[in-house]
Amino acid sequence: MSAVDLDAVLAGLRDFQIDAVEHVSEQFYGEDAQQRSGRFLIADETGLGKSVIARGVVAKAIRELEADPNVDRITIVYICSNRDLAGQNLGRLNVTGQREIAMATRLSLLAKETARLKETAQEQNHAPQESPEDSAVESPAQKPINLVSFTPGTSFTTASWRQGSAEERALLVLLLDELLEQTPHQQHLTRVMFRGTVSSAQRFSDLYVGGLAEKFDDDGIDPAIRNEFDRLARPEAVPEFIRVRDWMADVYPEGHEELDMPAPDVPWDIWHPLQNAISKLRALLARASVQTLQPNLVILDEFQRFKSLLDPERGGESAELADALFSYPDAKVLLLSATPYKPFTRADEDEEDHYEDFLATISFLSGHNPEKVANVRAALSHYRDAVGTGHGAEAAAEEVRAELLPVMSRSERPSLIEERDLVSMRHIDVPVPSAEDLSEWVALADLGKSLGSAVSPEYWKSVPYFVNFMSGYRIGQQLTELPPGPQRQAIAKNLRQMRSLKKTAVERSAELDPGSGPLRALIAETLDQEWWKLLWMPPSMPYLTPGPVYSSVEPGSVTKQVLFSAWSAAPTAIATLLSHEAERRMMGLGKRGRNADAPENATQRFTYRRDEDGQGTSLSTLAIFWPHPSLLSRTDQLQAARENHGLLDPKLLVDTLQTRMPTGEPAQRAWEAFFAVPGAFDQEVADLAFTVETERRSGGSLGLESNIAQAQQFTTKHDGGELSHPDLARIAAFSPGSVAYRAVSTIAGEKCTRQGKWRAAFTIAEGLRTLFNRPEVQGLLDQLAEGESPSAPYWRRVLDYCADGNLRAVLDEYLFQLWCETGQAEMDDEKLIALGQEVAAALGLRPARYVAHEADLERTQLPMQARFAVRYGGGEQARSETDSAVARQSVVRSAFNSPFAPFVLASTSVGQEGIDFHWWSHSVVHWNLPSNPVDFEQREGRVNRYGGHAVRKNVARAHWNDVLDSTDACAWRAAFSAAEKVETEEGEFSPWWVYRGESQIQRVLVQYPMSRDIERFEQLRSALTRYRLTLGQPRQEDMVEMLLRQNIDATTVPTINLRPPKALGTAARVGDI
Repeated sequence: MSAVDLDAVLAGLRDFQIDAVEHVSEQFYGEDAQQRSGRFLIADETGLGKSVIARGVVAKAIRELEADPNVDRITIVYICSNRDLAGQNLGRLNVTGQREIAMATRLSLLAKETARLKETAQEQNHAPQESPEDSAVESPAQKPINLVSFTPGTSFTTASWRQGSAEERALLVLLLDELLEQTPHQQHLTRVMFRGTVSSAQRFSDLYVGGLAEKFDDDGIDPAIRNEFDRLARPEAVPEFIRVRDWMADVYPEGHEELDMPAPDVPWDIWHPLQNAISKLRALLARASVQTLQPNLVILDEFQRFKSLLDPERGGESAELADALFSYPDAKVLLLSATPYKPFTRADEDEEDHYEDFLATISFLSGHNPEKVANVRAALSHYRDAVGTGHGAEAAAEEVRAELLPVMSRSERPSLIEERDLVSMRHIDVPVPSAEDLSEWVALADLGKSLGSAVSPEYWKSVPYFVNFMSGYRIGQQLTELPPGPQRQAIAKNLRQMRSLKKTAVERSAELDPGSGPLRALIAETLDQEWWKLLWMPPSMPYLTPGPVYSSVEPGSVTKQVLFSAWSAAPTAIATLLSHEAERRMMGLGKRGRNADAPENATQRFTYRRDEDGQGTSLSTLAIFWPHPSLLSRTDQLQAARENHGLLDPKLLVDTLQTRMPTGEPAQRAWEAFFAVPGAFDQEVADLAFTVETERRSGGSLGLESNIAQAQQFTTKHDGGELSHPDLARIAAFSPGSVAYRAVSTIAGEKCTRQGKWRAAFTIAEGLRTLFNRPEVQGLLDQLAEGESPSAPYWRRVLDYCADGNLRAVLDEYLFQLWCETGQAEMDDEKLIALGQEVAAALGLRPARYVAHEADLERTQLPMQARFAVRYGGGEQARSETDSAVARQSVVRSAFNSPFAPFVLASTSVGQEGIDFHWWSHSVVHWNLPSNPVDFEQREGRVNRYGGHAVRKNVARAHWNDVLDSTDACAWRAAFSAAEKVETEEGEFSPWWVYRGESQIQRVLVQYPMSRDIERFEQLRSALTRYRLTLGQPRQEDMVEMLLRQNIDATTVPTINLRPPKALGTAARVGDI
């Protein structure tokens, strides 16, 4: 009996992905696999789903290993450059449905995780099994399967910080106590020596050593790791430790009074030998852990970020440790990267060379086989000669393919033609620098001269208010180190003359000059187009005619912006200044104050309140966010659009629905009519509500409980039938609780219960309550309601806004995208609720908190926050609101991949490979030009991906009538089903990757008039169409120039085709016909 449904996994892949899976599996497990290296590279173009291919390889590997009698346990190891990427992709690789073991800490700490590995195995072996006839492969007992993740920065680095983490040292203490049978005095000395920077030996002993010991079962540390560590360490490392320990005992003999002090000093002459001993012990513990991990398949994702691990001869101790993992007997290694080697080298670059880098990669893939490397080198040379002479290029390209295909493959979209590839280019017109802008540059240059630190004009061009955001640069550091004297006074005067942010202006939300031409242009492109009025992106497929707010933005033009800068200070500056102006406009500041006339306290409008007697007093709030399935059965915006054969005016919808509402006795308040409709409550639903609210708020949910009790009391007392109210149809049609329940129902499978759908919907509705409770949102809705009576309830404004912005259609689209991320798996309650929680988490994004500095010598901190635009990735200026910057990055990514704020994501290019930003964005703003043509692809690859925003817009426009004619409850499933039936030139890449239409990937360039960047870009764009012909070639820039002179490009000569061979049963792809 197999643990994986292989057919179901492969059904979620496109043909070219299945081809890759089958080809890799043949190399790993085919008839001649023992003669191959067991290493393979998937180098598919950015955005084509390499992690999805890896999912297929994992499923095939599990099937193969289940049938192998020599394998008792199946371990898949996933290694990637950062924990956020791991969080994004681990779920995709989990093909068994069991939980993955995400150990993104240190390989040397594997011993404390083995219990979790055993728990997972026990869970799998005690899980309900399918009947034998339902399983493609039968086996006497299911083998335990573990999916383990590591990040190289902590798992493989043992030398950069010799003493490692406190937890590592605590594990070593436990091992040494056990293996050496140390006396109490020796144990105490060991804790003193190993405490590192922990405040006291006692704290280290109690909190770290004792705390870690409690995590182990009665058998203690995993015997396999303990024994392997003993075997490796006892010959050399243990004697070295004993020498240092005994040396320490000479200084602190038993009974020495200083041993009773909290932190006895380790003498300086002992310190370095001790650190060397600890470092050596850590390294051997990590090596012992590798041996006991017993990996069957190792996946290295975006491994170009840690290529040093691939060369054990030159990569040092870390590479040797990694090599022990890669070279474990019968382990297969799968590499994933669109740019596994430096893809393009300019003539003036000396540090890295594409040619040598490419051959080094081939060496690793071939198992460091020099003959294979020589064959590849010769084939590439033949190809270069053939392209240059114009003779034999096709045969030479086939020769290269034959040499490379056993170790790597690469699929690409159809030919890179801007129109076909959904790529369009436009410029943001940056105004000519103002006199104040130029004065700032002069002052900044003078500051640099005074400090003896060169200041690039790129700082001034790229970073608004650079003087406030320069703490991560040398010039900023120099300011803090100035000694007293005339120079300090002169520089203080210089700083006072510079344009800078002032704390008082920031705190009172004053209007700030953007501080640079590019930022003024970006504001003109976003906020001046009234983006500040948007609480979510416009839907790609609306069901209702947009209202005044959403009809004010050009249909189809709005998409989130991903902005890349080469300078680390720029993302923080851009995010804070753009967000400051957005919030200022939302609050209406500069128009009529901070909404002082608002009828309610802005922070309490949608709070579940109680009176002094504990009675709920927020029943209108409860009705707005409470899913009421019985009432909702009478309303459906999508069905109404189908009946109308097109978009429906919200007012007409309400008029239509009014005829389906109760016609009983008029209710005094809308919530009374809402809860009078039978089916609002049952005890199970009430319990679910408490559970949802308690999970969201650690402090509990007494306010919600009181209001539910009050509403239930009303329904109990009211037994006179349904009540009528003029607002009931609006609540049923547009309230967050109503649209959330309708939206989750569009993707709910047959396994989903009413309770599961209700809980997912209420979770989303509570997230929306958080959104509408924000002061700036309330300020916005107050402005939009100008002219209304001040006593008009806030909840009516919320309903109007939900109708204006087609919230139901937005949630349908968002949940469809989340469902696609699961591989379009059949939903059950658990999966559906998880998606609801993801929506709520995106809605609950807290403002990012950053720290700028005032323009003074003290570098006084200037706290700022951002939500409209945020920074992704680290930086000297960024400060996470949580204890974990990694957790913050994951939250930011999820929120940006939602229709809600943030609407602009600013980042550097570093470390973004493999990260998805495409769900609600198809625009990349190049704040600075990248250094080489490939960076364009990498940057734009963040948004040019499967089912992206541009693709959905085009599918929606082309197949709206098909949706209207369909009976599918999920409009997007109907649209893509229709699109898949259309034959296009793009073949299997259509419709999910490429679908022609008005929306394209926007390549946005930010350039000053008459800038040298204009000519640089033309050179880069020309190289972009030819660099692929230079794969594996030395002196790439010279070759590109030769191709330009001879007017040769990919349309005139055969390129090296590394697409995997067609698998049995998949259709021929574009370019293979």
